[in-house]
Amino acid sequence: GNSCERRALNQSVSFQHISDLVASLPEVGEWPELATTFDGAGNVPRPDWELPLLACQAAGGTRADAFPLAAAIACLQLSIILVDDILDDDPRGAHVRYGSGPVANMALAYNNLALRLIGAAPYSDSQKLAIITELAGVGLQTAVGQHLDVQNLGGQECLTIRGFAHLSEHTCCNQFLHVALSCPGRKCTSRRKPVAQDG
Repeated sequence: GNSCERRALNQSVSFQHISDLVASLPEVGEWPELATTFDGAGNVPRPDWELPLLACQAAGGTRADAFPLAAAIACLQLSIILVDDILDDDPRGAHVRYGSGPVANMALAYNNLALRLIGAAPYSDSQKLAIITELAGVGLQTAVGQHLDVQNLGGQECLTIRGFAHLSEHTCCNQFLHVALSCPGRKCTSRRKPVAQDG
């Protein structure tokens, strides 16, 4: 229907803005594989990248106000995917093309690009600190879950570990949502024009 077409168009336009923001960082310009890998990730619908944009709109702002946060979430998520594919030896992973070592380094770069994007965003210092803290929580909890998931254990114990890793993935989704709802909305509401007072 028309609503689905509009949603797909919004996601396409949003990805282009997010991609341009990431590509504008000098480190990405010096490292073409970063841009190539990022654009490749955009070929798959990423509705979670839309969360900050929707949250900002709900708070009375514009989608553009939340693009830095959306780009940061995209970079962090991509760093997680790259490492997860290495750990799982996924034949679709970027490590098959570039090698495990270079892709592990790319994942580290994406993780830090997320921080760079928030540092350069037009948010207050307290908002930046809150976002960076949440992003760090997402990355750390994912790393712990992946560490437990790849342990060479058998039987019920292995099932328990994998269950914990699965729970960690859900926790990360919740934290992504928390990040999406945290800063941009408050930033957007602060941009509303003040109401004129008589006298």
